[in-house]
Amino acid sequence: MEIKATDSILVVAPHADDESIGCGGLLAKYGKQSDVLLITDGRHGHTTEEYSDEALLVVLRKEEIKSVAAICNLRNIYFLDIEDQMAGENASIIKKFDISSYTHIFVPNHYESHKDHNVLFWIFKSMIKKQRSIAVLYEYEVWTPLRYPSDYLDISDVIELKKTMIAQYKSQVADVDYVNKGIALSNYRGMVANCEYAEAFVIASGVQLKNNFFMSLPLWLKLKIYHRINRG
Repeated sequence: MEIKATDSILVVAPHADDESIGCGGLLAKYGKQSDVLLITDGRHGHTTEEYSDEALLVVLRKEEIKSVAAICNLRNIYFLDIEDQMAGENASIIKKFDISSYTHIFVPNHYESHKDHNVLFWIFKSMIKKQRSIAVLYEYEVWTPLRYPSDYLDISDVIELKKTMIAQYKSQVADVDYVNKGIALSNYRGMVANCEYAEAFVIASGVQLKNNFFMSLPLWLKLKIYHRINRG
């Protein structure tokens, strides 16, 4: 993946911490030319008694992402304050966000298991078309790994910074060790990208979507299509 100094990046985070787990290396390297759009208020992102007060949790998670922004020199954070787990039901609010200034937009991949995650791909795909944006749309991974990445970013030189960014979310790592688990995925991606640590992405083009759909088909059906094309 090539990012130029003139590029303008938007990382769309369904919840505060998704941007660091999925794109922490990207933001660590290019924070000064990056914005984060935080979709939800994160009020339901708790399982421990310590963070059971949802009103306080909303405030805390904003403070946590602001700490992340300071660490990676993020340009801007935008808060939509949609209720956690209600992103899809509030698509009209998301679509009002102006994406005209961005060259690269990163959203969770459409295979993600969380409903706040997988809906954003389709929302931003329609926004790019409606706003006539020149941005390239990329999908990233948090809960569900990408099936067929098209691009990798070597983040070996900023991996400690990514760990620090994820660790800011004390309200989340109190329940799950997102630091080590998130870094483990980056370590695995590095194996394919021929480096120590990497983040994986896929360009959300029509061709890529068709390829992904074809690769997801059962082998017998892929062979049937293949032979039919060759006979034609």
